[in-house]
Amino acid sequence: MNQFVEGLESRRLLSATLPLALLGDVSKLLADAHATKVDFQQHLPAFHADAQVLNKDLHGLPNSGTNHALLGKLRGDEGHTLATVRADLGSLLGGGGAAIRRALADGMRVFLHPNDALAKVKLLADVTIMQAGATALFTKFATDFQAAGSTITADLSALTAANPTDTTLANAVHTAETDGGKLVTALATDLQGIQGDVTKLLTDLTAIA
Repeated sequence: MNQFVEGLESRRLLSATLPLALLGDVSKLLADAHATKVDFQQHLPAFHADAQVLNKDLHGLPNSGTNHALLGKLRGDEGHTLATVRADLGSLLGGGGAAIRRALADGMRVFLHPNDALAKVKLLADVTIMQAGATALFTKFATDFQAAGSTITADLSALTAANPTDTTLANAVHTAETDGGKLVTALATDLQGIQGDVTKLLTDLTAIA
């Protein structure tokens, strides 16, 4: 998103000639994207702390083949899912900058030259591309995020089921699931706001055409 802002400023799109509605749309989109990044970063310390507590508890489990296999799966899944969610969130918040800049440039052209039929066609094509791109990014993140939560929950449940008398482990798992739920709730709220921002921007761009 920082690259997006720099791109806008370098092209002087954030000027008095751009419709105020679009300026408001872009400002809110950037603000909500920043808030989403902050939320994600703020929840990471709890995630890492929970992982450390779990790892300590897991080291005390009986030295069995079942536990070794379950631990290996959990650790592998933790690394893979976190990397996937990070990458998806980065694409979601940082992607689409070029398409947005292009749409705003074409939108300004239509705003300044309302009888330019070619500019209107280009603007509507920009909106279609933006809509498709945003839908793909949101869908991928939602799918991967849900899969990540389900995978880690299943791994932890398997470990507690294999060690039913270990109350310390059960408590640690409960804490991790609670903190994970907080992250899910925060990101769901943030991303719902961003989806609304994108929809508003696309609606206002379409209205110009």
